[in-house]
Amino acid sequence: MTSPDDRRLREGLRRGDESVLAELLQEYWAPVVRFVRTILGDTDIAEDVAQETFVRLWTARERWRGEGALAPLLYRIARNAALDERKGRRRIGPIDAEPHVAIPTYEHPDAALETRDLERAIRRAVDALPPKRREIFLLARATDLTYAQIAEALGVSPQTVANQMSRALKDLREALPK
Repeated sequence: MTSPDDRRLREGLRRGDESVLAELLQEYWAPVVRFVRTILGDTDIAEDVAQETFVRLWTARERWRGEGALAPLLYRIARNAALDERKGRRRIGPIDAEPHVAIPTYEHPDAALETRDLERAIRRAVDALPPKRREIFLLARATDLTYAQIAEALGVSPQTVANQMSRALKDLREALPK
């Protein structure tokens, strides 16, 4: 079920209301860039792909039936654009994105070193996840989407998302220091 605000945005988008596009850019630009960065590993390229995502959304607005929530559609477009970009580069860079894990920072040099070590360990553990599991985990951490919306964006079932998240968390618990 979509919210009244989501319906208003969908209808405005279909009508070609540029203020709706501006509103979507304001709300989704940073999360889309973070998500694309998890796929491509480069912030500059992620910003280019995010721009392409919004261009694709805008140019296809008249063909869109206007059904469903906007966020999963936007992330599906972003994912497809990122995969197109990755195919064009013919290589997969290391994941540059940091998972959204709250790690406290401390003034003491030893604590700062431990924090950096933990951040590196998290990055390595996330990078070691199988590609689909890593994509689902990072999408769940980079956005406010529900499992159902992530499933819609990736073209999988909500149960697949739940299973992959459960396995990702188990893998991370095993890989990270106690």
